[in-house]
Amino acid sequence: MLKVFAYVDGSDLDEVSCQLVEAFTNFLNTWGVSSAQLVNDKFPRTAELRDDDLPEWNLGLNFEAEQLSPTEFDQLISFLSRTAAETQREFVIGGYGPKSQVAEDWGFIGKQPEPHKLQFLRDLLSRTE
Repeated sequence: MLKVFAYVDGSDLDEVSCQLVEAFTNFLNTWGVSSAQLVNDKFPRTAELRDDDLPEWNLGLNFEAEQLSPTEFDQLISFLSRTAAETQREFVIGGYGPKSQVAEDWGFIGKQPEPHKLQFLRDLLSRTE
């Protein structure tokens, strides 16, 4: 099963994390994709991080692509674009499985997504076998 994530790009989220959690929660309450879950994992600092480095922070959604209709895809992109404009943050969409358990970034969504990137993501998510 193809697992998909849509996370805020970056780890410098302290100033916007509450706004983003609220936005994702409100979206989840209306989106209707039963497999979708809010992710808010801020990892601890580790020894290999330099003083200026921030620990990884995954904030966004996880869901299964098999349950994503074209309409739900459009709703997700609209939500991410609108939230990018409101927060000045981009979002990365990626996934893993069914053949690979290594997560891969597929594209970024900002306040004005590029049509060729959207078509690439649509095509990728329609090939779920």
